[in-house]
Amino acid sequence: MALPWASPPIPHNDLYFEPTAPASKEGRWIKTTPGKGWFVYLRLYGPDGPAFDGRWKRRDFEELR
Repeated sequence: MALPWASPPIPHNDLYFEPTAPASKEGRWIKTTPGKGWFVYLRLYGPDGPAFDGRWKRRDFEELR
């Protein structure tokens, strides 16, 4: 049961940035080259007002172990 005063959960998608695909995660894997940096481009489809006026902020990437 959801508590009426609780915030809704934040949806997330796990992506894996590694040289080799983790087992059973191939569909969410992005290949990287060892020893080289990488940069993320974020594309928003049909963004709402908060994306334009700065209220929406992308969360930082988190390392999974």
